[in-house]
Amino acid sequence: MSTTLEGLWSVAFESAFGSEAAAGVLVFDGFRLFGGSAQYHYLGTYHLRDNAAHVCIEITHYDGALYPGFGEERNLIVLASGEPEHAAWSLTGFRRDRPDCAIAIHLTRRADLPRPSRAAP
Repeated sequence: MSTTLEGLWSVAFESAFGSEAAAGVLVFDGFRLFGGSAQYHYLGTYHLRDNAAHVCIEITHYDGALYPGFGEERNLIVLASGEPEHAAWSLTGFRRDRPDCAIAIHLTRRADLPRPSRAAP
């Protein structure tokens, strides 16, 4: 797998329990994930194995209406995996506490991470 995942991605979470997707942004940086939306923030990790990316994302509600696809919980963990592509790809997974709650994650690359600049002397 030659695709680097590090970058800024738009993310949409879909669940059979919700009529529309929850959307936001997700940053892949050094095997860490972080991001959010107007209602939730996302923190997690990922690793690469057998041509697939495996993610563990903690999703925490902090403001506004709850997304029906996540249920009534204000904090949940999603486990998912999928085969990465450079521009757009999807993962399939589930809530860790409710394996019957399937969740699809759709990602679209928006930007590469900026390279650290050297400080002026």
